[in-house]
Amino acid sequence: MLDPYLTGILLAYGVFMIGMFTPGPNILAVIGTSMSIGRTEGKALALGVATGTFCWSMLTALGLTALVSTYASIMVLLKVVGAA
Repeated sequence: MLDPYLTGILLAYGVFMIGMFTPGPNILAVIGTSMSIGRTEGKALALGVATGTFCWSMLTALGLTALVSTYASIMVLLKVVGAA
């Protein structure tokens, strides 16, 4: 039943796992801040990164991606609200 799709599923999960374990700019910023300024500031930055990631993932789960792709002008409003 899953045989025709198994290769694609395993490929998608493999790429997802590589992306998940590869350090990105957020992780490098936390490491750099922790090493140069201190652990407390590094923890604060990590909490901020986690909060921002959680907010974006919740908005995506609630359909913000479909809304933005339908109405591209909303992206300008999101940038202004995000900057505020």
